[in-house]
Order: sequence, then C-alpha cells, then structure tokens
Amino acid sequence: MVVLASTPAVDHIPLLRSPDPGDYFSGMPVVDLSSPGAPRAIADACERFGFFKLVNHGVAVDTMERLESEAVRFFSLPQAERTAPA
Repeated sequence: MVVLASTPAVDHIPLLRSPDPGDYFSGMPVVDLSSPGAPRAIADACERFGFFKLVNHGVAVDTMERLESEAVRFFSLPQAERTAPA
C-alpha cells in the first residue's frame, strides 16, 4: 500500500542507494510469510529492491482483489482529489 504525503515522498528520502551488482533479478522477490525466515526476507527485499510479493499471508483472494481494485481507482484520481481536506 502506498501512502501519499502532502509533499512528494521522494522529498522524505535522504539517500537513494544504487543497487548492488547481485541485486538484479529476473522476477519479483517473493516472501513466504509462513517461513521462519520471513522477517529477514522482508527486510532484505525492502533494502535490496524496495518491493516484494507476499505469499501465505492468510488474506482471502476476494479481499485482495477488492483492495487492488480500490487502489487502482484511488491512484487514477487527479492529485487534488486524493488530498484530504485540511
């Protein structure tokens, strides 16, 4: 999920790190939440790639599909409509 701030999110990132040579991959990093190593795998994926796919999280498929649909609808709105009133 992405949360929009009143200023561009990139303004809050002090450094942008170049990827390490081993950080190139042919697919989406996948983290299995049922694995004992899940916390470390999440941290690694965030540090190396900035994103990952989470599996075995227990959220129903229909719930995930609705969330994705609502996120697409929300992010397709103009910026002014996404900003909460002050």
